Amino acid sequence: MSVACLDTLVGLAPASISCFVDPEPEGFDTSDSGLFIVDAQFGLNIIEACEAEGWAILTAAKAKGILQFKTDLSAALRSRYGTAISPFAGLIGQLKNTGTKSAPNARAGLRLRVLRQVKGGKIVLKKAFVGVNVTGTYAVLVTSNDPLFTEPAAVNVAATANAWGSGTTLGLIELPMWSASCPYDYLEYYISFPLTSASPLANKVSCGCGGTKEGWKQHLDVSGFNSDSDTPTTGGFSASAYGLVLDAYLSCGELDWLCELTQYNGEYSKQVAARTLQFAMAIPAIDALINTYKINVCTHYNQDEMNSRRNYLQQSYATNIEWLAANVPPGATGCFACRPDKKFHKTAQLV
Repeated sequence: MSVACLDTLVGLAPASISCFVDPEPEGFDTSDSGLFIVDAQFGLNIIEACEAEGWAILTAAKAKGILQFKTDLSAALRSRYGTAISPFAGLIGQLKNTGTKSAPNARAGLRLRVLRQVKGGKIVLKKAFVGVNVTGTYAVLVTSNDPLFTEPAAVNVAATANAWGSGTTLGLIELPMWSASCPYDYLEYYISFPLTSASPLANKVSCGCGGTKEGWKQHLDVSGFNSDSDTPTTGGFSASAYGLVLDAYLSCGELDWLCELTQYNGEYSKQVAARTLQFAMAIPAIDALINTYKINVCTHYNQDEMNSRRNYLQQSYATNIEWLAANVPPGATGCFACRPDKKFHKTAQLV
C-alpha cells in the first residue's frame, strides 16, 4: 500500500528552527494540508532554546507516523468490514501438457475476464511461463479492452523446446479490476505471445479438480485463445491455455481511496485524515525527545507537559482512526464488504 499522497500531506515544520544543530532536509516545509509535526496546539511544541538534532528526529517521526497510520487504519477497516477480494496466489494455467496444440493463427495466450469489477482490486502478474516446441525468446504482451489501460512494455520470456522451465519475472504488472470507462461491462485483459514458427504445448487453463475451485475463479473467467490479434474480443476462446502459464496474485488497495477523497466529496474526511496523520507523526517525535539521553532544555524542561501532550494525542489519534474507518465515502473503494449478520443460537450450557 504505497498511498504516496501521505508523503506530502503533513510537513515537518512551517519554518526554519535555528536551535536544531543538524541541517534542514529538502522540502521540510512542504505540506499539502497546511499541517506540520511542529505545532503549538496539535503537534510537537519546540522550545527555541532547544539544542538537538531535531530534523533527524522529525524525519524519523514522519516515517514512523505514516507507517503507523496505514497499519492502524487498515486494521480498523478490517475489523469493521469483510474483504471483497478472496485471497489467491498461485498459477493460472497448468504446467503440464499432452503434446502440442494446433494453433494456425499468429498469437497464443490467455484472456482474463473480470467477473465483477472491484474498485481498488488488482490482478498482479509476477512471472510468465511459455511452453512451445521451438527454443527461443518470446515477447509476452499485455493488452486490454479498456481504452484507459496503459499497456506495459512487452517482456521477453525465454523458452526451451518441450519444457516449461522456471519462467521469467514480469516485474509485478498490475491489472486494475475496475475501469472508469466501463464499470458496468466485462473488463478483460489479454496476455499473449507471437508463435512465429512454433506450436504451443497443449496445457489446460484449469486443473479440472472436480468440486475444488482454484482461488482465481471467484473473480476471473480465464480462457485461452489463438488469434491474429493481440486484443481478440470475439471468438476462438477455449479451455486450452495455449502454452502460457501465469504466476499471479489478487490484491486490493485498501487505502488507495485516501488519495482520491476530493473526487468523492470527501474534503472533511481529508482534513480528518491529515490531522490524524499529524498526531501519528507527533507522538514518536515527542517520544524521541523524552527518551533522548542528551540533557538540554528540550528534554529536561517540562517533561510532564510533554507526557501529557503525548497522551492527549494518542487518545485523539485512536478516536480519529475509528471515525475514518466508519466514514469511508460511498463509491471510494470496493475493497470491503459488509460482514454477514451474526446469529445467536440458544443451546444448553454446562455451569
